Amino acid sequence: MPNLERLLIAVDDSPNGKFALRVAGILAATHGMPMTVLHIPDAGKVESTMPDEPGKPGAVVSKGQDKKTEQKKSEEKQENGKKNGKGDQKTEKEKEEEKEKAEEVGDVVQQAAAQTKSKQKKEEKVDAPVEVTTVVHEQPSPAMIAEEAEKGYDIFIIGLEKTSRKSHEFDDGATNLAKGFDGPLIASAVRSDLQEKPDSKLSILVPVNGTEVSRRAAEVAITMARATKAQVTVLYVAVRTATRRGIRRGIRSRRNEEAILKDIVAIADGYNMSIRTAVVTERAADEAILGEVERRNHNLVVMGVGRRPGEKLFFGDTAAALLEKSNRSLLFVAS
Repeated sequence: MPNLERLLIAVDDSPNGKFALRVAGILAATHGMPMTVLHIPDAGKVESTMPDEPGKPGAVVSKGQDKKTEQKKSEEKQENGKKNGKGDQKTEKEKEEEKEKAEEVGDVVQQAAAQTKSKQKKEEKVDAPVEVTTVVHEQPSPAMIAEEAEKGYDIFIIGLEKTSRKSHEFDDGATNLAKGFDGPLIASAVRSDLQEKPDSKLSILVPVNGTEVSRRAAEVAITMARATKAQVTVLYVAVRTATRRGIRRGIRSRRNEEAILKDIVAIADGYNMSIRTAVVTERAADEAILGEVERRNHNLVVMGVGRRPGEKLFFGDTAAALLEKSNRSLLFVAS
């Protein structure tokens, strides 16, 4: 977290988008980071063209590509708009409405940052202001994200409506946006009370397994919890067999569990935070997480994940199972 300096956010007008803005506001206020918010009026219009596929809609024009051809296409598009009854006056009105919506989105993230700052102790506050730049993209693409990313961002936060629907995979909008950003990203999927009211009180569960990605997710969760005065439970899922060999491994495993949890407690101590820890033995990690969420009545799971290769945005089987089964909100931190 201390290494983050600039945020890129892509959201629509859904509750999931508003929650993603809340997360961005918390992180930005805690560390005094500037951010750029890409407001997407319709996530269904997100193109799938990759940055390295010149000549297709949304592709970045390479140095050797004929820019006159691109200009001609743009002129044809404008002419078609006029033929379809979209005059210049209406187009200007639509642009003005989009600009106003983008400004509203900027206000939401500024309010989240201001609320975070108001709850901080004097020694926790940073001098750097939270600067927000809002941009409207009617038909964004991975190429556009890649072009924006060249300006230098440390993490990309995505919050789109369809991501909140139960499914074993992310929707095409989130997948296509993520294609254009090679660095760390955060994807939210709000459900239940946070879907009804994105600024509801948080109660967070963080599954950890000793990896760097789970450690980073724990730090994000602790940062959010400190800013919102939320409770945090750090969960280690122990998968053991009933064989003698499994029992011997279990003794070593318990020592490993203790070391991992102590490491996360040390992070929390650095933030002057008190957290709970738990170890659950279960055959499947997703079942253990879902069971602990229900038992302790958490409304948000913050989980460290790794991005897997493939056409779809995929964070592994456990994340996919949570997307499909969880009634509680999810925040995936991929690095």
